[in-house]
Amino acid sequence: ISDPVAVVRLHFLDSLAITRFLDKSGPLLDIGSGAGFPGMPLKIVFPSMAITLVESRRKRANFLRALIRHLQIKDVNIIEGRVEDLTTKLAGSFSTVALRAVGKLDFLLPLIRSLLQPGGKCLVLHGPKGKSYFELLSALAPKRGFSEIKIHEYGIPLGSESRTVLVLRE
Repeated sequence: ISDPVAVVRLHFLDSLAITRFLDKSGPLLDIGSGAGFPGMPLKIVFPSMAITLVESRRKRANFLRALIRHLQIKDVNIIEGRVEDLTTKLAGSFSTVALRAVGKLDFLLPLIRSLLQPGGKCLVLHGPKGKSYFELLSALAPKRGFSEIKIHEYGIPLGSESRTVLVLRE
């Protein structure tokens, strides 16, 4: 996406659409952060929230480090690696785990569950086809330790695109 308005809408506003589902006081883990979405927009809006960004690709992780230095943002931890290699180290550390455009969620659910604090939640952001995918996935969630499963559809401001967020509670 190269149009500045589209970048704001499809990345920043989409990332911020999950704020109503967040525990704004607890630490958030953004798995597969890429260019920092949704973690960095959430950190900018909620500066006191501790954010950990996990990104497996070195080039993207280095970009995130440079971004944080340039913006002089505090209390953001960047972990270069795969989440499956971090579950023991980070077990029970987060009130919220967020994922955007990450595949193999059926594989990730047990890993995500182990990262959550008691009562924590996982927020999975997906595009317009997310509802059908999430309906299939919700049958797996109780078997992976999630007791509450909700699917919410929302629109991105200033446009007609629809998005879906899957909210899983421990």
